[in-house]
Amino acid sequence: MLDSKDATTSGFSEDFIKASRGDQSSITSIAFVAIAGVFLLLRMFTRGIIVRNIGPEDWTILAAWICSLGLTICILFEVANGQGHHIETLSAEDLTSLQKALYYSIILYQGALVLNKISILCQYYRIFPGKNIRLAIWIMAGVTGVYGFWSIFGNVFMCTPIPSYWNHTIAKSHCMSNTAVWFSNAAINIVTDIAIFLLPMPALKQLQLPKKQKIGLMLVFALGGFVCLTSILRLRALHDVTKSTDLTWENGPIAYWSSVEVNVGIICASLPTLQAFAMKFMPHLLNNSSNAGGATSSNRKTATNMMKSRTKNATVTEIELGNKGYADTDALDPNRIQVVTVVEQDREDASDSNSVNSQQKNISGGRPASRGPDMV
Repeated sequence: MLDSKDATTSGFSEDFIKASRGDQSSITSIAFVAIAGVFLLLRMFTRGIIVRNIGPEDWTILAAWICSLGLTICILFEVANGQGHHIETLSAEDLTSLQKALYYSIILYQGALVLNKISILCQYYRIFPGKNIRLAIWIMAGVTGVYGFWSIFGNVFMCTPIPSYWNHTIAKSHCMSNTAVWFSNAAINIVTDIAIFLLPMPALKQLQLPKKQKIGLMLVFALGGFVCLTSILRLRALHDVTKSTDLTWENGPIAYWSSVEVNVGIICASLPTLQAFAMKFMPHLLNNSSNAGGATSSNRKTATNMMKSRTKNATVTEIELGNKGYADTDALDPNRIQVVTVVEQDREDASDSNSVNSQQKNISGGRPASRGPDMV
């Protein structure tokens, strides 16, 4: 490869030599990993201080952000060694350093993706107690685990010996096809993104909630669709690279779309956990959730409807993470007996010496209109 001085004497213009798209990668990556870091801090504060119920999904998303931070550092090394410049203007030393940073960035990118997916699935598992959806979550976790093992293992051993990935002077080396590995991983990644995005929708539709609140919850989870969109945009950038001979110039969009994808995933995974934070510090932005949960002033609900409302509201409370009391999904066990005392009072006229006839009923599995039952 030619260095910059050789390139100048070989007929390349000064503008061609100095042209760079590296700032697009570095600025975008730094911005998105910083924004994702803010959401992660808010999430850990909410789960650890307000709700006091940090779970495996929180530690997993923290690990995903650490991988994303490592990815950003690798992208900065790539830019420092010529990413975004025309390949004809780079020296062999530049290309070696760039490819070494690229090698580690791909592994960190795949690790961040897989950890993000696992975190979301752990969150689903804690939120939804139904047997069918939990079976689907286990299946999706298995698929994600196999895909994650292959994507990371395959990229680690893309070339044998490993240093031949960035040092092409090593004799008797062998590398898999970059195109085959990149596109197969990208395709599986998009399919699993879509599956995880759609997984909770049937359960959300079944919630006994006012229409506006139900739509709001579905929109929060639907933000995962942005991750699918960024995955598709990154796939387009991959396609452009395979059609180009100026790889270092065309690799910039892959780098920043990779960073955007993993960090948008972290942000979208953290948003549903911030309900308790908003309720504590920005209550004016939220409707009264207890009223929105469907409680009415009427005491004429049937015991069956009361029980459905109780169970569904507990599920919604867990989704929004604003009520620690229902963080344990055992509270939703249908085999447990719930006993509620409902008191109905009919007040007589004052002429009857203010006598009060009270009728007390014990309803198994019921609920008063404005207060939740005590668990027994």
